Amino acid sequence: MAKVFKIMVPDNSLISRTLYIESLSTELYVIDRTDEKFVSEHSDDLSKPALYILANRDSKKLYIGKTGDSLGRLRNHKAKDFWTEAIVFHSNPGTDTLSTTEVEWLEAKTYDTIKELGYYDLSENKQKPKYPTLKRDQKINCPEYFEMAKNYVCAAGFDFFLKNKTEEDKLLPDEPVKNQAIEHNIWLLPSKRKRFDLEGCFDTFGEVYWTMTNNFKQMKKGDTGYVYSSEPDKAIIFSFIILDCDLPYSPEMDRDNQFSKLPVDMKKRVNSKFAHIKLSGKIPNDVLTLDILKNHSMNGAPQSAMVLSQEKYKDLLDYIINNFKPQEQKPQNLIHCSLNRNSDAYGLFNPNTEVLIVLKDSKINPNHLPNLKGSALEKRNSMINNFAKKDGDYLILKQDVSFDSPSGAAKFCIGGAADGWISWIDEEGRPINVYRK
Repeated sequence: MAKVFKIMVPDNSLISRTLYIESLSTELYVIDRTDEKFVSEHSDDLSKPALYILANRDSKKLYIGKTGDSLGRLRNHKAKDFWTEAIVFHSNPGTDTLSTTEVEWLEAKTYDTIKELGYYDLSENKQKPKYPTLKRDQKINCPEYFEMAKNYVCAAGFDFFLKNKTEEDKLLPDEPVKNQAIEHNIWLLPSKRKRFDLEGCFDTFGEVYWTMTNNFKQMKKGDTGYVYSSEPDKAIIFSFIILDCDLPYSPEMDRDNQFSKLPVDMKKRVNSKFAHIKLSGKIPNDVLTLDILKNHSMNGAPQSAMVLSQEKYKDLLDYIINNFKPQEQKPQNLIHCSLNRNSDAYGLFNPNTEVLIVLKDSKINPNHLPNLKGSALEKRNSMINNFAKKDGDYLILKQDVSFDSPSGAAKFCIGGAADGWISWIDEEGRPINVYRK
């Protein structure tokens, strides 16, 4: 039977769009990864049970999932950098046609169908979805919902379910795809407030250098996870992504020492390996508490790093993902500033924390001033090796570099001791000392 699909687009771009059939109680959203406006405008509709697919058609990679809250799940999946579009199949506004059990069945059926066709890489799914137990009416309805979902996906222009592709298009097991995705783990890390103020470090830098010990040594670049904060929180409050791992000690890492509540054993520190962890989300400490997590297969407070992406933790991980809904980050009033003494540097200064970030492509002095000696000289040389490259008469920063004070940033750029509060000036030509509290 012929079907007439209607498409609603918010801005005539045909990027993010809604597909529906007037006679059906379901619809499909196609959402561009960068289209926060579309997601915000449809937040109410994205808060119901749904089948979703994260897709990158260029690299032929998919992730298939189910959720009771598409809005929160898509925000959590920002940590996955492979996808460019999201497809969400759910009930029409004002209806509750699809239940959580039915979308769980649709997840498993969609995975099996696309896996069998063999045209797309599903390695982003760390575990094979399981079929739930269905009631009598659900056994009749679910196959019909699956056909609806397939029709919507095809009408939206995606070829995930097409059967007339050539054998050459298939991803054969013995012929791995170029740049095939590496399987990544999802971790749960314990953090003890009496030892380290992780919240303060994240608030200041948005990242932390985490010592790799015990089974955490198995982590890989691109892994994601959550942090359980000990007393008084006794709850999961952070999510993160691992930017790099197996990093040797560098003086740049000493910036985190200010948040340690115990004496830092530098001899042990310089012989350790570190993971570079970036904050990706934060929630209140009353959402994923230890008491609640114990009701979902967690035996007690974690004492060491746990790999949540194991079959035995599936229920626990599903609960965490469904309930970890990051708070909207309040914009920081950062001050744009510049430094031109022996350099041509630009930065962002936070008056609240006094952190100053020297921006990528800033030019810094390749030489050292006579007043820079000893450990300060060694630290600058190490940072230059890690973060700068030679370009004519200057060194150019390859990435943003954070400092816990304007003077520390000025010393690095100028090549010697300097009063950063006076040396850095804002866009109106005033020293940033005017923002000092």
